[in-house]
Amino acid sequence: MTSYQRGRRAEYMARDMLLEQGYGLVIRSAASKGPIDLAAFGAESVKLVQVKSTVKARPNYADDIAVLQALEVPEYCQVELWIYLRTKRAWMICPA
Repeated sequence: MTSYQRGRRAEYMARDMLLEQGYGLVIRSAASKGPIDLAAFGAESVKLVQVKSTVKARPNYADDIAVLQALEVPEYCQVELWIYLRTKRAWMICPA
């Protein structure tokens, strides 16, 4: 499986989780090279998510979070970094 396929799989898993959380519409930015992979729209909020998939978590994701924090988004938007740890089959969610 290529890194693109692993990333796409993680994005679809994240999309499904957002739908389960009650977001009515989740849009995936296919083949995105930008900082946002998913935009989730709920009744009262919008969540913008960067998804990463890895075997081993790095101790610090400060660079990734800094990129997300630099985005100019309305205050009703939440921006998060979601990291899927494949060996543990678990998510690590970091607010930006």
